[in-house]
Amino acid sequence: MPPHIKKRRDRGSVWYLIDGDYSKSLGTTKKGLAEFRLDQYVKGKFGVAPTPTVKEFYDRWIETKVEPLFRRSLIRDYKQTFARYILPVFGGRRLGEIGSKDLAAFQLSLMRKGLSVKTCRNIIEGSFRALYREARAELDALQGRNPWADLRWPRAERQLPDPFEPHERDKVLECFREKEPFYYPWVLMAFSIGIRPGEACALKWSDVDVEGLVISINKSRHLGIDNQPKTRKSWRRIPVPRFLMDVLLTLPSYSLGAERVFLNKEGGVLDASQWAKDYWARALKALGVRYRRFYCARHTFITQAVKRGWLLKSLADYCGNSVSMIETNYCAVLTSNDLTVFEPLVSNYQNNLASPTGFEPKSCKRALVRSSGNRLVFLRICKMRYTDKIPKYPRETPINPPKTKISLLKGQGRNGLQTENFPGAVRRRTRSVSYRLPCRSAEDAQRVARSIYETLDADKEHFVLLALNNKNRVNGFKVISTGSLTASLVHPREVWRAALYLCAAAVVFVHNHPSGDPAPSPEDIDITRRLKETGDVLGIRVLDHVVLGDDRYFSFSDKGML
Repeated sequence: MPPHIKKRRDRGSVWYLIDGDYSKSLGTTKKGLAEFRLDQYVKGKFGVAPTPTVKEFYDRWIETKVEPLFRRSLIRDYKQTFARYILPVFGGRRLGEIGSKDLAAFQLSLMRKGLSVKTCRNIIEGSFRALYREARAELDALQGRNPWADLRWPRAERQLPDPFEPHERDKVLECFREKEPFYYPWVLMAFSIGIRPGEACALKWSDVDVEGLVISINKSRHLGIDNQPKTRKSWRRIPVPRFLMDVLLTLPSYSLGAERVFLNKEGGVLDASQWAKDYWARALKALGVRYRRFYCARHTFITQAVKRGWLLKSLADYCGNSVSMIETNYCAVLTSNDLTVFEPLVSNYQNNLASPTGFEPKSCKRALVRSSGNRLVFLRICKMRYTDKIPKYPRETPINPPKTKISLLKGQGRNGLQTENFPGAVRRRTRSVSYRLPCRSAEDAQRVARSIYETLDADKEHFVLLALNNKNRVNGFKVISTGSLTASLVHPREVWRAALYLCAAAVVFVHNHPSGDPAPSPEDIDITRRLKETGDVLGIRVLDHVVLGDDRYFSFSDKGML
């Protein structure tokens, strides 16, 4: 009802201004004067202006809800709730008109639509009340009013955690370890330490103390953005078991120097919701395990920890919960005395991995790496290979592996080098690096290169990449291109694809001149410059470009041309 006047006979026939629940004496018994003051009130000239409509105030209010002052998920919920439920009913109503009866009727209408008590309460007590609270602080006409005070809510049904049984957990881990090892560390972490999916998505390598076996949890990722953790207790530093840290170090993000711990197969930041849609439900269905949300991996860890006799305070601090929540929710689901200690198998998983671990074996996928300037750049990596055998699950058809010739050092053959066809030569590297040949000068590079060129056709020009580790020892090599008697076509894309594949911290380029004269051509100088510029962007050092002749060589580094 719009603002109007009413004669109060119990107050000496004085006319009152009525605007919803707002009432104010006009100080006159004359109707004409009362109508004049009503008109002044509507125009905002009589002490206080009429309250704006819900729609008018909402349009101003929602513009103030911006990141990072408010979480992206909260802003999204506000917009969806008002657009779908609140504005269609109250959009044209003035804030001062809204009373307890209006809210009670709105509550009843929502429940008749089949919404749960929790959803209805979030709409009315959460979104709508948040707008009214700020309107009351801004508008004098709403001071002291609280239409929500008389609302009554039935008790919401409590959802108990639904953890996996130990044998179900083991089946799930075995499935990912054998069929989808790229995401095995992600699933293993959820079951091993009970981390929330959003916290795992936000985890960075700077938060991981590899030597101390400690992880710092200080962020949570939701809707594609990092936010503060769910609660104050969620800020924590927790020790992790050695087997979990060993598995995390096999992630491609670690070998490529990415900022995030968990990436998807396209090299982007892993999205927990999308991953669960793509992999989780299909894995449980294939295993015949009753479907539960991926979040239930956390429930499983906490439930099993309670069964093993963890102190509830220690467990609450470890998981970022309160003791009362664990007592109320997790202790209530204990039905057995299973005290089995969780020790997942990881040895077979590590043997299944290729080295270096790669991304999705599809053409033209993008891998995320960190450049030397702490900038993130995307490289197109064609048909990178992750495992020796492409898993059939969850894919319906296997992907043919690329027939590329890439070699790693194995301590066999001439000078410790061995050339084999892919994929047999690409295996997980051992931790020992004593067998790797040093390459600290042009003399060392040409010595290593000549042993490679002895296996190649001396009448053609070959461009070879030597991949070095951070101690300038040779990781491996690849013959990038083979040309004619006088030329060899080289493209930076192929060069850096191989460098990333071999996890190179630094590289040395080598090519031969069948004529026997190692003097570089203008084309040699130009491609060296282009490769050097690209390496600077990627953060991979270009140490030298060596041109081999009959019994001589030319070093770009020694001549100051790099």
